[in-house]
Amino acid sequence: MICFNIDSIIFIYVYIYIMVNYVHTFVPTLVTIIFFFLESILHYNIGKTGYITLKHFPSKMETFNLLITIVVFAISSTLTTNYIKHLLNVE
Repeated sequence: MICFNIDSIIFIYVYIYIMVNYVHTFVPTLVTIIFFFLESILHYNIGKTGYITLKHFPSKMETFNLLITIVVFAISSTLTTNYIKHLLNVE
């Protein structure tokens, strides 16, 4: 089970502020979330059935946990990428 503390909530709040003000941060994050979620559903089905399918979906709680994990890592990835670009002066 995933537990969130105040640091996680502040992190997400700060990121939402950045997304609203910087579209170039929002788009890669959204694309990453969508693709990683589809990938996680495929992996779920491979584990459940042994082959690639989209017939089965996790429970609501499992889906929520998947999405939260994906969102946190997508945000972290995008912010890290933007920070590295800033350090290297690449735009």
